[in-house]
Amino acid sequence: MTDYRIEVTTLRPQPTLSLRFSARPDELGARFGEVLPRVLECARASGAAIAGAPFGRYHMMGESVFRIEAGVPVAEPLAELPAEPDVGGEEIQASSLPGGRAATTTHVGPYEQLGEAHDALYQWAAENHETASGGSWEVYLTDPGEEPNPQNWRTRVFLPLE
Repeated sequence: MTDYRIEVTTLRPQPTLSLRFSARPDELGARFGEVLPRVLECARASGAAIAGAPFGRYHMMGESVFRIEAGVPVAEPLAELPAEPDVGGEEIQASSLPGGRAATTTHVGPYEQLGEAHDALYQWAAENHETASGGSWEVYLTDPGEEPNPQNWRTRVFLPLE
């Protein structure tokens, strides 16, 4: 496992536009590739100001299936979203990332190795007698379309704390 520098920070709640879905671990990349463009298009259609890099939040990480929320932060909460076609019961929604204390670290490298950063955060929490207060999330700081080498991709990973 890579050595990760863990920091504790205090976050403000962040309004988002997002879509929740379930996927097997081997489907994650493809599903993010489908979902994030839809969310970005919805943000543009609604006139929302995008306020940062795309994220993926893990509400449940099981052996064979993950329950994920993927989206983008927006400057202001949205009361109304433009209509979009129903895609398998999945709807884009106004949501938010939680505020409060969070442990965080930066992963540099391919997305397939992000589990190491999550593991490091949970291990740090256990060793420091901290308790997670919800699912961890990733903020994708590097756009793979602009940086094709996965070894250079930077992702910030957050674990909310009680």
